[in-house]
Amino acid sequence: MTLSGAPKITLAAVFLVFLMTSQGVAGTIALETESTATPKESGLDVSIKITNKGDESAYDVTHQLLLPGTSSFLPSAGEIAPGKALEVQHSISPQHRLPGSYSLALLTHYTDAGRYPFSALSPIFYHFGESRPALIVSKLGDRTVSGRGVLKLGLKSLSQKTLDLRCRLYLPKEILCPAPEKEHRLAPGGTAFLTFPVQNLGGLKGSRYAVFALINYEQDGFHHSDMASAFLTISPLGEGFASPWLIGSFGLLLAGLVYLILSRRGRKPLPG
Repeated sequence: MTLSGAPKITLAAVFLVFLMTSQGVAGTIALETESTATPKESGLDVSIKITNKGDESAYDVTHQLLLPGTSSFLPSAGEIAPGKALEVQHSISPQHRLPGSYSLALLTHYTDAGRYPFSALSPIFYHFGESRPALIVSKLGDRTVSGRGVLKLGLKSLSQKTLDLRCRLYLPKEILCPAPEKEHRLAPGGTAFLTFPVQNLGGLKGSRYAVFALINYEQDGFHHSDMASAFLTISPLGEGFASPWLIGSFGLLLAGLVYLILSRRGRKPLPG
């Protein structure tokens, strides 16, 4: 297929992490990622610029491009000091069946001064040949969790035809989602809400993660890729969403105490 006037799409996503250094001094790593994807006859040229706008260095910085069914690591960037930027170029050969809008995800791995691992996500969009306007409106709600929680994706169809949606939730490595991919058939003009259970595995208290869902579908010979984004904040334990495990444990403890009290009341004193 010949590319005709494929525009260059630039998207900047900001990701903030609040952390403690190994010396115990509070600091901030704030990575701003600006990604540009340019389709060419030979493939897709991806340019990435990442700037540390915090006051702590990010170490062992490595980028990973996430495509459907595969991933590609870029050369390691090493350290990004506060106020410094780093640029990386990479070429891939994605498979396109239809013209339209497409997307992929960029996962950035890095550590703090104490070598505690972190990760940050940002989306990359581009057009292959001609494209058409989006046929859905989507929203992903912000969430604060301490252990477990649920992210809810709202979808509204703008089409007069049925849409078969393929949705994927993208999260940093510190957050687990057992089933990040969902398929949904959206009726003409209909609405839907998809839920994604999430669990904090390694996010530090006060960390704030940019998360997003990519929604892909086809209609009338064109491919569409849309996005809904949100922030997921890790609160101190006991704030935000209470863990179901903690709720269940508390319930069992309470039931045990009630049983113990009732059993003691039913006892009769032994004769002297």
